[in-house]
Amino acid sequence: MRDICRIVEPGGIILDPFAGSGTTVLAAKLEGYPSVGIELSPHYAHAAYERVVAGLADEAAHGAVPAGEASGDGTGVTAPAVNNAATITGTAVV
Repeated sequence: MRDICRIVEPGGIILDPFAGSGTTVLAAKLEGYPSVGIELSPHYAHAAYERVVAGLADEAAHGAVPAGEASGDGTGVTAPAVNNAATITGTAVV
């Protein structure tokens, strides 16, 4: 997945409208790209959030990303939040 993220032009943003378990969002973060993952299921949105945070922490522990990137501060990852606007329930992992 990280190889696929590399085809995005510099300055681009990776959008995954069906984030599932967060594989694409994590790959984008590890490659240094801003990304947005959207997941309708609160269960999967939470799982994606946990996977991205754990993946960044694991990479930091192995020296692949700066420690501050996985500390919870500056990761660019936010906890799942439910938007109950109108009749659509959406959950986003950013």
